[in-house]
Amino acid sequence: MYKIREARSEDFPRIAAIHDDPGHIHLKMEASIEEQYFKSVVAADDIKMYVVEKSGLIAAFISFYIYHQKQTIFIDRLSIDNAYRKKGLDEHLYHKVERLAERIGMKRMLADIKVDDPDVYEFFERKGWKRSVQKDRYEIELK
Repeated sequence: MYKIREARSEDFPRIAAIHDDPGHIHLKMEASIEEQYFKSVVAADDIKMYVVEKSGLIAAFISFYIYHQKQTIFIDRLSIDNAYRKKGLDEHLYHKVERLAERIGMKRMLADIKVDDPDVYEFFERKGWKRSVQKDRYEIELK
């Protein structure tokens, strides 16, 4: 059984391992995730990170910024351990963020997608996201 919850400071080693491994599925591949940044995410009100765990092991995570004045959520990171590919974890995380966005009155969501994996682009396009005028940026208007 999978469980989604907000990230906690003790999750850093596992999240860093997933994030920093280019063999996993990513929204964008960046240099390593820094512990100081991670701790700021866990402590912040306008940045959130959800994790998916199975049997106590984190299998995936998503982090996003909430811009209340712009009524926008910006998905910053989405990474899934490759062992959990095609298990629907991306769907669960995405819907959790989407429900939060609608509950708090957001009007759109944005993401910068910078990977070579066509499955990542297909996932967002299947959800109705469109490529923005900005390179690598995708967006969707919410109801």
